Formats: sequence, structure tokens, C-alpha cells
Amino acid sequence: MNDGVERLRVATQAARIGIWEWNTKTNEMDYSPIARGIYGLPPDGPVTFEQVRDVTHPEDLPRTIGMANRALDPAIRERAPYRYRIYRANDHELRWILAYGEAQFSEDDQKATRYLGTIQDITDTIANEEALVESEARLRLAIEVADMAVWEVKLDTLEVTGSPQLNALCGFPADAHPSFAELQSRYAPGEFERVQRLGEEAQARGESHIQTVIHQIWPDQTEKWLLLRAETAPQRGGVGQRVIGVLIDVTEQQRAQRRVELIAREMRHRVKNVLSVANVLARKTFASADRSSLTRFSERLAALAVATDMLGGEEADQADLHQLITAVISPHLPEGKMPFVLSGPQLMVGPKTASNLAMAIHELATNAAKYGALSADNGSVSIVWTGDLSALGLSWREHDGPPVTPPSRTGFGSLLIKEALFPAPNRSELRFDPGGVQWELFLSDGIAQ
Repeated sequence: MNDGVERLRVATQAARIGIWEWNTKTNEMDYSPIARGIYGLPPDGPVTFEQVRDVTHPEDLPRTIGMANRALDPAIRERAPYRYRIYRANDHELRWILAYGEAQFSEDDQKATRYLGTIQDITDTIANEEALVESEARLRLAIEVADMAVWEVKLDTLEVTGSPQLNALCGFPADAHPSFAELQSRYAPGEFERVQRLGEEAQARGESHIQTVIHQIWPDQTEKWLLLRAETAPQRGGVGQRVIGVLIDVTEQQRAQRRVELIAREMRHRVKNVLSVANVLARKTFASADRSSLTRFSERLAALAVATDMLGGEEADQADLHQLITAVISPHLPEGKMPFVLSGPQLMVGPKTASNLAMAIHELATNAAKYGALSADNGSVSIVWTGDLSALGLSWREHDGPPVTPPSRTGFGSLLIKEALFPAPNRSELRFDPGGVQWELFLSDGIAQ
């Protein structure tokens, strides 16, 4: 056996490629062992045209016969590879075949003498292709339903790969090809620089992704808020970096949140006024009462006023988390006792985070004072937090209080804590365990807001 034939044998064996030959003069067929295995034919004995025909899928048979006829036609001599289905002879399992055939002709080129070629089982390849097509279809549907746009930017050239969805979310015509600078021009003043800082901070932490809500102001003064999720990755050629991301329209959610914040600020001012009036009335009504009791009552009102200030969150850019929690729980501290155990690193939180945390802890503390651990002499509450500027984890656990019975309906406080204050992608879980109420919070969109 010469070297060329041996190399061919090894290659076809390794690639599981079967070789076949059809002698058109004698109508005899020769199939290699691999070809016989692909078709499910016996390992020895003759192979007939009828056997090959009978295992071919009925829907594909006319096409395969047509291609064979064109290959054997001296005027056409077709050599194109083709795919078709068979029902394997030994077990009738449906398989996909990739075949290639080439005819050889007599010296006068008027008649084909042999038709030979290769076959390969590509069932797994077809299954992977179909799965990919289905996955892409599901992804397109999800993008359309979620009002989402996928985009990509090459960092070395700032070349943008966009889509009609991206154009719609950023106020460009569907057939436009906005540049990076044109997309950047849609950002509200200071927003692009803020997103850049978030990316630099993530990179410094060794992270490759960021998530934030960006504010856009279009040339016609249309305001949009888009949830941005982005991640850096190597370019397809292996040289340089690219940023891949999605944008999701959250304008309505942001507007609803602004309305809630407006109502909260108004309520804050009203509550502060009520507390001021209550303090004045208390001093006049109980002027002759024990002065220490009156002082304690006034201190509680003052603590409530401080906590109420934090619910609005508009005066200060940041608040110390430990001080915030201390201010909110102060009105619930019994005389001479400290039933709260606070533990966590020093963290500064932005107005929005401070406001939402103050609301949640105020609701939990009020409930604990009425029904939970703070209503019992030996009850206590542990508040533990961990995190940094990018994320915050906080837990509230009540201990040694009366047995807890889950409420029969979801109250306003529970609705605030579980849904309104900390929407996705944040996670807020409130559990009414028999041993004490537990709350687990994870803020994944940063705490500087």
C-alpha cells in the first residue's frame, strides 16, 4: 500500500467518512466498512441500489435521485455536496447524511462508467444548527418583548454595532447608523462621565461588567431612562477589547419612582410639622410633669424628625449607613436598654439608597415594637451589613420575641420592603419565621445613588 493510499485511509477513518462506489455498467456497489456502518448495512455481502434507495427518506429520495442523474449526465456532471435523511437499515433511526459524489466517464465522454464519493453522518451537526436557530429566535423574541437593544463597541476604534432597537431607544431613525459620538450626545449632562467612572472603578476591582440606569435628553428634549448592562470581552480576532451590552427602557419605572419620591418628600414635610406641633403641645400639656419623662418624650420626637429627614434624602449627598440606621431605630429604644446589635463596615450611601433603607428599617422597627422582638423584655434585633460602592448586603434578624405567625395578607409595609423600594435587579426577601422576622437585602446596582 503506497503512502498516499495509507494517508487517505487514516484520514477517512479519523473523520468517520465512508467511501462508496457505484459501477454503472454492472450496477454493483462497493461500500467501505464506515459507509456500511453509517447506513446500518451488514458488514459484508453485496450492497444494491435498492438497499440504498429503501433507507433514504421518502421526502428526500426524489432530490437525491435527481442529483445523481445530473452527476451522471455528461452535459451537466454535477459535483455539489448534498444533505439528506435516511432511516438506518439496522435500527430505523433517523440520521442526517452529507454526501459528495463525482462521476467518471468513458473515453468518448458520452457515458458515465463509475459514480464514487463519500458520505458522513452529520446528525449531531444538524441538531446543533437547529438548536442555535431556535435559541436565536427565542433571543430575538425576548429582545422585542422586553423593549431591549443589544449593542457592541470596539474600544480601539469606537466602532458601534447597533440595531433598529438601539436606534429606537436612543431616538434615531430605524435605518440610521449612529456613531459612538452621536450616541454619547444623547446622554444628559454629566451622565457619560459618571458611567465612565463606574467602568474605571469596576476595572480597578478586577470586574469586567457594570450595571446602572442612564439618563438621556434627546435634542427635542425628550427624556429617557435606560438600564445599561455592559461587559468587556476580547475582540473576535483576539486583538483588543470590545464592550458588549444591552439597553432596556425603564422610563416609566423611573417616572413612577419620581412620583413616589415626590409624595415621600411631601409626607416628610407634613410629618415634621406634625412632630413639631406635637412637641409644643407636649411641653404645654405636661409642663408640670416629671421633667426627665418630658425630656425623653421630646428626644423621641426629635429622633423621629431626624429619621423623617432621611426619608426624603434631598439635603445631603451622602449619609453614613451606621448613623442612618441608628437615627431610624432611636425612637424604638427602650429606657436604659439597647436591643439592637449593629455590625458592618463604614459605608456612605447616596440619597436614594438612604431614603429607601430608612423607609424599610422604620417599617421593620415599628412592626417589631408592636408585635415582634422589641415587644418582649429580652427580645433583640441584629442588623448586619457588608459591601462596597458597587453592592450592599444587609440582614435584619429578630431574636427571643413572641412566636411569629405569617400575616394573612400583605400589608403596605411588606409591599414597600419586598417590591417597591428595591426593584430588580436588587433582591429583597422578607420572611416571617416562627423564631423571628428576617429580612435579607442585596443591592446590586450600587449604593451611591
